[in-house]
Amino acid sequence: MLFRTALIILVLCCVFVFNELNKNNGDTSIKTIGSKQHNIDKNKKKLIKGKPSFCKLSRDMGPCRAAKHRFYYDSATNECKCFTYGGCRGNQNNFRSLHKCQKTCKV
Repeated sequence: MLFRTALIILVLCCVFVFNELNKNNGDTSIKTIGSKQHNIDKNKKKLIKGKPSFCKLSRDMGPCRAAKHRFYYDSATNECKCFTYGGCRGNQNNFRSLHKCQKTCKV
């Protein structure tokens, strides 16, 4: 039952993302404003050119069993995609909104 619920949420999330992309005529590029060309990785305390290093991490549901829809950055496709988050642990490549994912990782 939990798997079915998580699958339904994931499908709805992906449908929502698809609809949002169509509203923007497919233009999902993020324009750099000011000097936001560098981010500081707070875990490693070093300057990284472009995007935070955690954007390269794979998606991680975590061990818990909640079914929260979230977004992660897929570095192989340079896209933010939806996934079902378990609610605990996981990693930093986990965003509550598509906009936040794109703003953080699609530099």
